Amino acid sequence: NHCKTIAITDTPISPIGQNADLVLLVGNQSSTYFNSLTGAVSLVNCLVAGVSLKNKNSLETLKLVNEVVTEWGFLLM
Repeated sequence: NHCKTIAITDTPISPIGQNADLVLLVGNQSSTYFNSLTGAVSLVNCLVAGVSLKNKNSLETLKLVNEVVTEWGFLLM
């Protein structure tokens, strides 16, 4: 069996984009000198939220992780 892969990249011709089954394009341009990961992080957050809504076990796990992160004062990126 082949596991389907998803690539998150800024161009479909990137090495990872060429090898993935599904390519999600996210821009990385910002008004500063540095490239921004904000778009990619937001997309991943949406994907995780969507999966969690479909799977009760995933939602419970995310709630538990959020409680631990809040309790310990971590900032996860």
